[in-house]
Amino acid sequence: HRLLPHQVLHFTLPLLTKPPDTSAHSSANTAARRAKKMKNQRCWLFTEIADEKRITQGNAGYDDETGVIYRYDNSVPNHKNPAEGDLVVLRRGDEVLGSAIICEIKSNAGEKERRRCPECGKTKVRFRKTISPPWRCMDCRIDFEEPNIVNEPAELYEAHFNETFNPLERRIPLSAIWTHTRKTNKQHSIQELDMEGIGKIMDLPSGDSISGKKGYQRLPSSELNKVCSDHIWNAVNKLLDGFEDHLFGPSTDYDILTDCGKLLPPKAVFGLAASEALGFKVEPKHFSGGLETTCFKILKQSGFNIVRKKEKGTASPRIPIPSEDREWSEGNPKRVSHLKRERASGLSQAKKDHFKREHGKLFCERCGLDPVSSYGGLHGEACIEAHHMNTSVATMGEDHMTKLEDLQCLCANCHRVIHRLQA
Repeated sequence: HRLLPHQVLHFTLPLLTKPPDTSAHSSANTAARRAKKMKNQRCWLFTEIADEKRITQGNAGYDDETGVIYRYDNSVPNHKNPAEGDLVVLRRGDEVLGSAIICEIKSNAGEKERRRCPECGKTKVRFRKTISPPWRCMDCRIDFEEPNIVNEPAELYEAHFNETFNPLERRIPLSAIWTHTRKTNKQHSIQELDMEGIGKIMDLPSGDSISGKKGYQRLPSSELNKVCSDHIWNAVNKLLDGFEDHLFGPSTDYDILTDCGKLLPPKAVFGLAASEALGFKVEPKHFSGGLETTCFKILKQSGFNIVRKKEKGTASPRIPIPSEDREWSEGNPKRVSHLKRERASGLSQAKKDHFKREHGKLFCERCGLDPVSSYGGLHGEACIEAHHMNTSVATMGEDHMTKLEDLQCLCANCHRVIHRLQA
């Protein structure tokens, strides 16, 4: 049958009307899911394997990022039990590192390297430094030179803590943690803890940490991103000058390698920089350190070299010196020193950030060139360089600390001309 006009209108009207507002319903469902998650919340002890121990046993260990990601696989007892929203206490050896919340668990099929006994095939093998043959199977008790190394299929897991990790501010003996395990087995990397008992001996994060609120005193990324390169530069120089009036302890996994060869704890540098940028005393509980955190990203963007503890001998990267500058400085130690100071890690970016806050944009202080307007932000900013203006390199001692006020922002052309005029 053919439809009459009023019938067509009747059927098409629902498509033209505004759909019902489901945001309140969706919000209620989200809140209900969060409440259910918090009601079923459990607490776990996650054990990291130190690098020096990973090479001495059958399990090659996991490339954990302390306070950021904990990795494990389906061979680990209790691997299926931790869930998003659960609390975690992290330890490495006898050291309790801090606490966090599991914000996300990722899993995928992959491979895991294992060392097996060449006789019985078990992974209960141990390396002995002072005995030959160095390897022993703790199962069949035979000694051998090298284990069989095999890559076996495994389900790989990653527990992500995002910005919820809270480093321990006071030492807690591991024995105090063991008293609150549900079923103590010191060989297991993942063990359940009694949340009420643990909560009495250390601060545990609240559920607000998952949604990014400040209930756990974590600063959101929007606040941490207010830290600029000049704040980082000032913090580095403050610590190099011997400043110790802060709450940050020694680093655990990574260091900032400065041009003078000294190592600085990244969290201490960032914490002092954030205190200057935000206008209040930033403490360890306010942010996390480690790879992929906002803290480390800003440190790297500021031009500083971050190295693992075992890479202490790594040289700090150097910016290539153009041929005309090499000619200008060749055979003149003072000019070589001049170039080294101008190209110190983080210095140029620190001056640029400071200059932009003062003037709203980057331009050459000598000729007025604004390369950003012509070439765009990234390429344009590369045309502006930092030059020592107020302090003569001839009067600088080896321990001279460059201040941003000593520097001038110049385009590459003006910078080269000034160097030639000084020749």
